Amino acid sequence: PVQAKDMRLFQEWLSGRFDNQEQVYFQTQEDVKVARLAPRRHLTLAPVVVPALSGPVFLAQRQDDSDPSRIGWQGLLRLAPAPDGTG
Repeated sequence: PVQAKDMRLFQEWLSGRFDNQEQVYFQTQEDVKVARLAPRRHLTLAPVVVPALSGPVFLAQRQDDSDPSRIGWQGLLRLAPAPDGTG
């Protein structure tokens, strides 16, 4: 079963801002074909309290092209152990 301390540690690791800066940089260095270029993206994951949902919940928001006004996607992610309690 998932231990409470493991879930807390996972939540700490999950919180933050992530991007694909290295992917974008190296694809230009390696002359990747324009049709296959990945756009620059940022993903922010922040814990939020949602009384209607049990367990840890995160707000996930993706920004496109390094522009905070260009929200590509957002939603709530709820962490829960597998139904059999294994993870």
